[in-house]
Formats: sequence, structure tokens, C-alpha cells
Amino acid sequence: MVSTSTLIISLFLLVLGIWTLLWLLFALLSPLFGQGTASRATASTQAKSGSTSSSLRGFHERLLFRRRVRVFQDLDAAIRDNRLVVAKRLLPKALYLEWIQWSPELIAKSASHHLDLLNKLIVIAELEGSSVRSLPKLESLFAQRASLLNQAFEARIARSRFRTKQRTKGKTPPHWSTKEFDQRLATLQQEFADVRGEILTLFAAAIAELDNAKSSTDDLGQYH
Repeated sequence: MVSTSTLIISLFLLVLGIWTLLWLLFALLSPLFGQGTASRATASTQAKSGSTSSSLRGFHERLLFRRRVRVFQDLDAAIRDNRLVVAKRLLPKALYLEWIQWSPELIAKSASHHLDLLNKLIVIAELEGSSVRSLPKLESLFAQRASLLNQAFEARIARSRFRTKQRTKGKTPPHWSTKEFDQRLATLQQEFADVRGEILTLFAAAIAELDNAKSSTDDLGQYH
């Protein structure tokens, strides 16, 4: 007959053996799982950090856009009140031609904003009995502007993904490795600056065209 003390010792040794076996298995397998977990944790942290950083950087862009929207609202009110001189003065102030870097939603909103602005230009022209010959070109330039901003955003995302991929492999990407992305962004930004300049020039010319047409109409009315 097995004594109680012998049974207790046997159970203790069994538990100790199982615990030792589990510990050894954990020690052998943890590097495999731990590395993946660590990589995922690092990627998650970087993603959250990147999202927060982009949000903070995009704050100034959104703030400027809200200001342009308020100008547009004042412009709309001036048209409703038939204060067309004031409305024409507000037209260029409602333009939002910033180099948007951090928000595709803001790119879309600004594109819609400019289409609304062109509609107001048409309304003013109709109220004054004139037309804007540069309207199709302006519409094309605004579309080109939005396209350049979207292309730049995609290039920026591709560069960020490349850097993140290199870091998850334990590598620090050298500056030359992102040179192609940087050159692409520089080219897009220059094209954007050219388009922006064209928009400003054409927009000013369109308003001058309205003023000249109004002046001619007034002179004709006085003559008759």
C-alpha cells in the first residue's frame, strides 16, 4: 500500500515535470510568435503615430479651407442681395489653392468648392448680362489641380509604406532609397505651382472681363 507522503511527492514531481515541459515549450516557441507580435505592435504604433501626425499637420490646411468657405458664404449672400460689386471683390478671396498634403477628403472638398465658385461666376455674369469666355479653361485647370494633388498624396503614401516596410525588416532606409519618390513629388509640386499661377491669372482676367462688360453696358445705357 502506497503511503500518503509517497503519493504527495509523486504528484508534486508530476506537476513539476509538466510545468518544466511547458516552460521549455514556451521558451522554444516564444521567439517565433513574439517576433510577429512585436512587428505587429510596432506597425500598429507607427500607424497610430502617423495618423496623429497627419491630423496635426493637416489642421492648418483645414483651417484655411474653413476661412475660404466663410468667404464663399459672404459671396453667396452678396449675390442674393444683388451687391455684385462686393461679390466680384470676394470671388478671388474664396479661392483655395493650397498645396494639400495630408487629406484626400480635403482635396475632394476643395475641388467641389471651386466648382461652386465657378457657378457663382456664371450667376454674376448672367445678372450683369455678360459671359465668361475663360470658364472652360478654368474648369479644366481646377480639375488638373485636383489630379496633381491626388497623385502627390498617392506618391507620399507609397514612400511612407516603403519606409515602414524597410523598418519592419530591421533596416533603416537610406536617403537615396526614396530619391525616386522625392523627385516625383518635386515634379508634381512644380506642376501644381504652374497650374496655380494660371488659375490666378485667368480668374483675375475673368473678373476684369465682367467689369469691362458691365462698364460697356452702362455706357451704352447712358448713350441711349
